[in-house]
Amino acid sequence: MYLKLLAEVLLFLGLTRVIVCQGTSLECRHSYDIRFFFWKDFHNIALDLFVVFVIGRIYEAVFPLDSPLVVVSLCCGSAVPSLLDIIPFLKVSLTMYQVMCVWSVPTFIFVGFMGLALLALAGLHAHYFWKFLTARGKCSFLLEMLAIIGVFVVPRAISSSFHAHHWFTAWLAAQLCRFNTAWSRSAQFFFIGVYVNGIALYGRDPVLSCQAAWLLADSQRCQRLLPCTADQAMQNVMVIPP
Repeated sequence: MYLKLLAEVLLFLGLTRVIVCQGTSLECRHSYDIRFFFWKDFHNIALDLFVVFVIGRIYEAVFPLDSPLVVVSLCCGSAVPSLLDIIPFLKVSLTMYQVMCVWSVPTFIFVGFMGLALLALAGLHAHYFWKFLTARGKCSFLLEMLAIIGVFVVPRAISSSFHAHHWFTAWLAAQLCRFNTAWSRSAQFFFIGVYVNGIALYGRDPVLSCQAAWLLADSQRCQRLLPCTADQAMQNVMVIPP
């Protein structure tokens, strides 16, 4: 079943890439090609999906991976981020600099409505959590979510270079939406679709952005970047442009 999930996601990755990058004029990183995908991202995607498969309880899902609910949710998730990019005031990122200096009033209003929708979804999950899960199920859910946040979020979120790419936030959300109801599984595969969109268009960029690149370059003593030490990189990424 995991291999079927991986194959389905790879199919949607390819379709999203072709439709958005070659069939439209929407934003897309055209330098991201198939070689780079297999060199850098393929193994990480396989690991990402394995985590979602286990933590997101996809192996327990009552909806087959080829069911209309799953396919439609994946399609919507793969398309919505690119469609939203057509709107001028939504061409922003979720970084401290962008929020403080670039976001406009319509951006905040839209994000507010999205926040309310996410709160409603969280409320549905909280209600299901308290009413239908056993004590063991509740403990398992809480411990696994704490582990995911503690391992994948907290260590990097404390860095000033942290950038919550939409592939990353959607990947996290897909693990939370794991209950065997139509609305929870729809949300889960919608978020997997958003994950697909982010990687198909831009690649699986590191959440530490340029700091990750500088640290790797310094660690490997890359000849072209020897003058740029990790300390210099950390100072550079913390500078807020005027």
